[in-house]
Amino acid sequence: MKGVIKFIFGLGILLSIISFTCDLQNTEEILINSFIMGIFVSVFFMIFSKLTYLKSREKIISPEELKIRKKIVYLIAFLL
Repeated sequence: MKGVIKFIFGLGILLSIISFTCDLQNTEEILINSFIMGIFVSVFFMIFSKLTYLKSREKIISPEELKIRKKIVYLIAFLL
């Protein structure tokens, strides 16, 4: 999990650097793009961590509850 966090953090820094080096004149557009990229990265991390949590506890959670939790994760990802 630490590797995933480092990858997402590095990706965010890389995207920020790319945003600021492309066009420094349009600051509002850069801020909006950075905000949108942050949302996508956080949604990806949320879905990945939730599915990882479910897979690691599959034997303890009943199959019915596992299906319900997966549906909740997919619904949240669809809404975001």
